[in-house]
Amino acid sequence: MTSLAEHPPADYDERQALCEAARALYISLERPLDTMHRLFWSVSLSPPSMRLVQSQSFEPLLIGPCQVAQLPVVQVGIDMGVFRSMAADPGKNWTIEMLAEKVGSDQVLLYRLLRYLGSFGLLQENPDSTYSATATTAWLATEGAEGGVKHYQQNISPVLAALPETLKQQGYRNPSDSSHTAFQLAHHTDKPAYSWVPPDHSGITAFVAFMKAQREGQKAWTDSFPIAPLKLSDSELEGGRTLFVDVGGSTGQQCMALRQQYPSLHGGVVLQEQERIIAAVNKEALASYGIDAQAHDFFQEQPVKGAKAYYMRNIMHDWPDGRCIAILQRLRDACADDSMVLIDEMVLPDQGASWKQAQKDIQMMAALAAMERSEAQWKELLAKAGLKIQQVCTYDKEMGDSVIIAVKA
Repeated sequence: MTSLAEHPPADYDERQALCEAARALYISLERPLDTMHRLFWSVSLSPPSMRLVQSQSFEPLLIGPCQVAQLPVVQVGIDMGVFRSMAADPGKNWTIEMLAEKVGSDQVLLYRLLRYLGSFGLLQENPDSTYSATATTAWLATEGAEGGVKHYQQNISPVLAALPETLKQQGYRNPSDSSHTAFQLAHHTDKPAYSWVPPDHSGITAFVAFMKAQREGQKAWTDSFPIAPLKLSDSELEGGRTLFVDVGGSTGQQCMALRQQYPSLHGGVVLQEQERIIAAVNKEALASYGIDAQAHDFFQEQPVKGAKAYYMRNIMHDWPDGRCIAILQRLRDACADDSMVLIDEMVLPDQGASWKQAQKDIQMMAALAAMERSEAQWKELLAKAGLKIQQVCTYDKEMGDSVIIAVKA
């Protein structure tokens, strides 16, 4: 184990398997005192044998919504410029005096912070009482990581803390109203999460930066999707049939990815979003890919009829079942007999979900009265909207990210 910690394997799948095995081993070995520390102060399985493995990984495990102590301390490190300063000179061994002068900090405070950060592998504490950057330090110096830490520290952590009282007040019923969740209790608002504006507007910038960066380096749905069923015949092209509609597609990243990955696919591609977002997108860039931008509310009638595919990415997990059914029914009403509804979401196993999947589900419950769904739950939801699953195309096994191909029932 010590050898693996010092020389972790390069293969991604092997690293993931070892991480999960190490977590399982640690849990099996911990005493009640260890459990107390894990639950109350860190909520992150980072025993000494795992620190070096974590320090060599860019994987953003450190911004989960329950990092009781780590998240605030990391935020302090970001605010002080510790990670950016160290990452800017990755080969340097920093003394307390050198780094304190660089970031303008009291030395005693900085020593205590570095001691804590080093104990969790967020930077390297060296035998000669110096500190150096690791891959994790470099990641924490990026705009996306900084945005993620701030978003979870300011916006999400209070929501998770309010979940017990919220569920108690609601008689321990599964949340189904996005206007009555732990989010409203935590932030003292009557607005749903997506209508809420934080008092500190920098929280919005942080959220946007995190959302842009959170999937960097991950597999894309276009890499493994069976593209043949999407192709339009010559007669369909001559008739002007639309190929692909990205419903709620933000600024059009997935539309452009489809065009780039499959330039031989012909037919119209439409990006649909709320009017305020469409007003801000780069229409010239979209037009260069043959993408039309259209303002649309997906709770209203779908204006593009009979498209070959209606695609939604991470829309359903933001809404409780009733609202999801309303969205899906609008799409079903617009479908031709051979149309497909492509749902790009996590598909959890019916049993044995990973801690990452289960943690994400609890976050969606607390903030939005929504959920991450298992395959059985997807089947039930789609049936209520008059649809059925034709195929599930999983492109990221770790998180269960998949494209569900649904058709008229």
